Amino acid sequence: MTMATHTTHKRRRGHRLRHRPRRSLYYYIYSSLLFTTALLAISCIVLSQETETVAGETSDESDATTEEVVVDVDYGNHNNEWEDGPSSWEEFGHDNDPEVCGVPVLTVEEWESGKYWEGSKPVIVKNVTEGWAALNHWKLQEMLRRYPDAEATMGDGRRVGEYGPDEAGNILTPTTVKEFIKKHMYNPFKYFFDRKIAIPNGMLQDCHPFPMPTRTFLEDPTASGIYALSKKRKVDPRPDYEIWQDHLAISIGSDLQGLSFHFHGEAWNVVLFGKKRWLLWDHERFRTNVTRQRRFALAGPDADILSSPEWIRQLYPHPERMYELRNHGHDCIQHENEMMFVPRKWMHMVVNIGDTVSVISEVGLEKGEGKTEEDFAYDPDEESSDDDEYDSEDGYWNGSYGQGEDDSSDDNEGGMPLPPWFNRWRDGYPPGQDGDGTKE
Repeated sequence: MTMATHTTHKRRRGHRLRHRPRRSLYYYIYSSLLFTTALLAISCIVLSQETETVAGETSDESDATTEEVVVDVDYGNHNNEWEDGPSSWEEFGHDNDPEVCGVPVLTVEEWESGKYWEGSKPVIVKNVTEGWAALNHWKLQEMLRRYPDAEATMGDGRRVGEYGPDEAGNILTPTTVKEFIKKHMYNPFKYFFDRKIAIPNGMLQDCHPFPMPTRTFLEDPTASGIYALSKKRKVDPRPDYEIWQDHLAISIGSDLQGLSFHFHGEAWNVVLFGKKRWLLWDHERFRTNVTRQRRFALAGPDADILSSPEWIRQLYPHPERMYELRNHGHDCIQHENEMMFVPRKWMHMVVNIGDTVSVISEVGLEKGEGKTEEDFAYDPDEESSDDDEYDSEDGYWNGSYGQGEDDSSDDNEGGMPLPPWFNRWRDGYPPGQDGDGTKE
C-alpha cells in the first residue's frame, strides 16, 4: 500500500468517526430512567410475593394470643443480684414525711406488746427479718439454686387487683421460681404472687421466727382455744376467717409492679429485698359512700382500672384524692426488713421500687393446697351469675360496670352505674348489720 492510499483510508476512517451520531445528554438521562424504572418494577414484584407469603403465614396463626406472638421475647432477669430502681426512686420515692405517711413506726417488741394486729390502723415494724435465713437464701442466685421448682402463679398486677388472686382464673398462669425469674420477670404484665399455693417448707423455715400473730398459730394452733368436753380437746371457737394461720405467700415483682387498689382481711407484708410504695385509704371513708369510693379509685364511670404507677401519675394529683390520702389515708415507703400491717378492709395499692421480694400473711388463710386445671380455665371476664357472688373479706373489682344498683341512693350522685365492688358497699351483709351480725 502506498503512502497516499494509507492516508486516504485513514481519512475515510476518521471521516466515519467524525460523522458517527452523537448521544445527547437527554439520551443518557432517558436511558437511566428506563433502567431505574425496570429495577423498581422487579423489586415491587418480589416484595409483593414476599408480603403475600408473610400474610398467609400470619393468617394461619390468627388464633394465636398476644402472649404466643411474643413468646420469643426474653423478659428474664439474668442479673447476679436483685436490681435497684434508681430512676423509679427518683419518681416514686420519698422520705416518709409525717404529713405524707403518718404511719407509726414500731420495734418488734412494741408490735408484740401492744398487739397492734388487733387494731384498726396501719403500722410499720422495723427489723422484722432479724435472724431470718431468707436474707441469704432468697438472694437471687441462691433462690434459683435452692428453690427453682417452688410453684406459684403469675399475671398482670392490674388485672389481679381487679378480680383478686383467688378469682383471677385464666388471667393467671402457673409458673415456678426459676421459670418466672429466667423468662418472665421483666415482662410488665407478669407478677409472681399467689395465696392458694403453699411455698415449700424450706422457704417457710427461712422466715423464722414468724412475726406475730402468725407465730402463735405455728407454735400452738389451739393457743386461743377452749376445752370442748364433747370433743375432749381444745378447739378455737372463732371462725377460720378470723384466725391467723401459718400460711405465707411469696411475692416477686420487678420495678414498678404491684397490685392495683383492693382490700381484704388483716394482713402483714415483709419486704426482704427492694422497696414498696403504699397508698392506703381508710375503710370508713368509703364503707357507706360508694360515690366517694368511685371517684377516688377511677378516672370516670367508663374508665379502665389503671396500673399502680399510672394511678399515681394520672389520678393522685387531683385535689380530692390528695385530700383523702392526706387526711384519711397514708402514702408510705416500706424499706427492706420492714413489715407493713394493713388493717381489715383498708383499700390499698402497691408500687415496687426496684426488684422486690416479699412474704405475706393474711388472717383467715390456711396452708394452700395448690390449684387445679379448673382454677386456670375460669374466665373472669365472662358475665354470669357467679359474678354476683361477693366475698365479704375481699374487696376486688370482681366484675364490670353496670351490674346492680347502688344500695346507698343518697350517695349515688347522678344514678351512674356502679361495679359490683361498689354495689356491695355493705359487703353482702344485711342492711344495718356488720359482718359479725351485730348492729352498727
